[in-house]
Amino acid sequence: MSNEKGFEGNTELHTIETTLGELIEAIISIAQQAGRSEDESYYLTSVVLNELLFPNAVFESQDEAKTP
Repeated sequence: MSNEKGFEGNTELHTIETTLGELIEAIISIAQQAGRSEDESYYLTSVVLNELLFPNAVFESQDEAKTP
């Protein structure tokens, strides 16, 4: 079996029972460990949440949004 990245293997789906709040808390915790600053941690969190909630959306960067 192949997936979209070209790797072969078996794919298993698993269900995780959690609340949205617990999921966000876990993402924030991981981002805080990975980020070099508080701002970077919250930026990483927002990127992950946007990708999870809006997988096909295209967002402007803050710099692009400020350009007239």
